[in-house]
Amino acid sequence: MQLRQLRGANLRIGVSTVVADLNVAELSALGRLVVDLGLDWLKVEELYPVGTFSRQHLLQPRDQRLTAAMQALREVIEPAGVLLIDHLSPKSGCPCQIADDPKLLEFRLADDFGSRAHFRPCRAAWEQACIDPDGTVHPIDYFQPALGSLLHTPLLELWHGPAMQQRRARALMQLAEPMRRACPH
Repeated sequence: MQLRQLRGANLRIGVSTVVADLNVAELSALGRLVVDLGLDWLKVEELYPVGTFSRQHLLQPRDQRLTAAMQALREVIEPAGVLLIDHLSPKSGCPCQIADDPKLLEFRLADDFGSRAHFRPCRAAWEQACIDPDGTVHPIDYFQPALGSLLHTPLLELWHGPAMQQRRARALMQLAEPMRRACPH
């Protein structure tokens, strides 16, 4: 951190962790480590139940152990100025919806700070793709159906192909026209 300050580096450093029943009791210790290292943020993410292991060790956001551990974590990191990015039950929405939802504003500011990006979920079908190590391309995130593989089709062809055009048409239908017209993005 001293080198960052000395050089005037515009750099944010943090830790992202996935919480499960196996490590929930360690959250405050992780928070102390993040504070001791002088990091900027700590993101606590949900376990996604995609397999046997994750289903067995999943903690629901309202689980008492998790609620207590998150409160203890806040007590450790917030006085030190470390930003907590709570991804356990993230608020969904775009910046144009913030005026109606203070919790969404809090989440968007924290998540965008840690990611050093401005995510706009309503634009995800036009701006985000995930690529598996084997070249499989998913629109938006890894949980979306695959568009195809880079081993067989160039990215731009997949990105502008019929499957993405349909995905974008569905995304537009999910947004009310007044919101689409008022969105500054």
